[in-house]
Amino acid sequence: MDDEEELQEVEILIEPRVDRLDALGISLEDFEEAVSRTLDAFHDLVESQGDPDDTPDIDQLKVNIKGTVHLLGHIAEIAISHHPD
Repeated sequence: MDDEEELQEVEILIEPRVDRLDALGISLEDFEEAVSRTLDAFHDLVESQGDPDDTPDIDQLKVNIKGTVHLLGHIAEIAISHHPD
């Protein structure tokens, strides 16, 4: 792997949009559990994909909360920071 292909460490901050969760009747506990499951699946997908372009944007991840699917970007604020080594 050359320098251009070297993976960079990123930090992802996900903050629930409490107003939207309240309007949808979703508790913070249900939100956290569902996002955790979704991020675990996303991590597995990233690890298995050869081409990063085949991986969906994090705000487009589908979060299943009590049988209803929500896009992560609609129910949370997402900030991504890149940390060079």
